[in-house]
Amino acid sequence: MRKTRAAAAAVAIRATRTETAPPPAPKPERATRVAVATPSEPPSRGSDTGTPEPETHRPVAPPPPPPPQPVTTPVATTTASPPPPPTPAAPVAPSVVAPAALDANRIAGEKSIVPDSTTQDAIGRAGNEKLISSFKVCVTADGTIASVSQLKSSGFPAYDEKIQHTIRTEWRYKPFMVNGKATPVCTAFRFIYQQK
Repeated sequence: MRKTRAAAAAVAIRATRTETAPPPAPKPERATRVAVATPSEPPSRGSDTGTPEPETHRPVAPPPPPPPQPVTTPVATTTASPPPPPTPAAPVAPSVVAPAALDANRIAGEKSIVPDSTTQDAIGRAGNEKLISSFKVCVTADGTIASVSQLKSSGFPAYDEKIQHTIRTEWRYKPFMVNGKATPVCTAFRFIYQQK
């Protein structure tokens, strides 16, 4: 009977111990490290093992080339040449006028020109009673004779020469006005000489 009581007491003690004993603490789990690589940092290699991590060398970008230096070319200095002299105005072509219009402006010289005595004798011997000759006369804007040219000969060179010489040396005109402006003009004069 004593054995039964002792065994029952031992079972009761064990039961209380199991009821009151705290549950065993769970074994701590070993933390595992996870290395996350980011785009800017490479994953660490030797941190867990304690070995030094080898240095990684990033490629060094070459420095940018220097900006191009402006090329300066020497500028040839030239002296400005003087402007060309003004070209003279083209001569105004003379207007052709009637002989009576120019004759109205005559201020010197005789219109009637007779041959000298020697030529008159030659005309008489030739039996010519009437001589007709014509000359083109051009006058400048100021009224002087510009040119005299023969259009028709009288048949006697000495007489033709005397007519041209007299016109050049003795005839003068006042300026011939066209639209209020002095203008050079030309006309043709006819000379008729009749010997009796």
